[in-house]
Amino acid sequence: MAQDILAHQMTSGTDSTDAGVRPPGGKLREVLLVLGVTILCAVVLKTFFVEAYRIPSSSMENTLLTGDMILVNKFSYGLRFPSSFPFISGVHDAEYAFSFSRVRRGDVIVFELPRAEEPVGTYRRTAFVKRCIGIPGDTVEIRSSRIHVNGREMLEPRTVRTPVFHQTLDSRSLYPAGAGFTEWQYGPVYVPGRGDLITLEPGTMPVWRHVLEREGHRVDVTEEGSILVDGMGLKEYEVSRDYYFVLGDHRENSTDSRVWGFVCEDDVVGEALLVYWSSAPSDAYSGETDAFRNIRWDRVGGLVR
Repeated sequence: MAQDILAHQMTSGTDSTDAGVRPPGGKLREVLLVLGVTILCAVVLKTFFVEAYRIPSSSMENTLLTGDMILVNKFSYGLRFPSSFPFISGVHDAEYAFSFSRVRRGDVIVFELPRAEEPVGTYRRTAFVKRCIGIPGDTVEIRSSRIHVNGREMLEPRTVRTPVFHQTLDSRSLYPAGAGFTEWQYGPVYVPGRGDLITLEPGTMPVWRHVLEREGHRVDVTEEGSILVDGMGLKEYEVSRDYYFVLGDHRENSTDSRVWGFVCEDDVVGEALLVYWSSAPSDAYSGETDAFRNIRWDRVGGLVR
């Protein structure tokens, strides 16, 4: 009996010792697994839910100042598949897998557009942040610098600042010379939405060309004035997506829908949520280089409204 017990004790002791020994490379595999899961979670979070952006210009002052760092809620309107993914080559049209909310008038949104020097339809995109002024079905007009939506005047942002510059839009916008559109006098323009039938005429094509090209069509206007969409003559076109009209709060110093037209719903990245950090740009003239002194503590943690 004693031998049996001793044998059992020895066997149990051996098993216990073996259980505490890690196989070669086990510790490294655990570290790599934790690191991989952490990176994957960070990539998923950044791609689909929350991302940080830095404000590089004054077009949204004083709602957002140059040097503000903001968090953007990418899940505010739905689950969006971006035009490219980290670590994966290739690009495609960005689109929402599903939407549970729509952009509202007054929302401060982040969206992506082709770079200014690139034609519509390219994938080299730049992020912008602006305030939504017009939603699908709205008619937007600017009279003497005052915004009217569906005939009613909208209150100016309390944050609007003294004008920095003023110039006509004719030479740099979608609209033809002689249209008379400027920052001060603009429209009226109709904001299209899914299912709308728009009339295609040579005079309206500067407005609608961008919409048709964003939806993947080739547009040509013949010398006779016919509108060709993918080689077919059309007089009407049914819009397949929702669009938005956006402006910067610092309207006299903002490039926005007055220049490059409507923003497609699939190009909306998300809604600006809060300022998580803010640092004033260094003043080259005063020689101010103290980064700590440039921090705007009163803006840190402020919600974007």
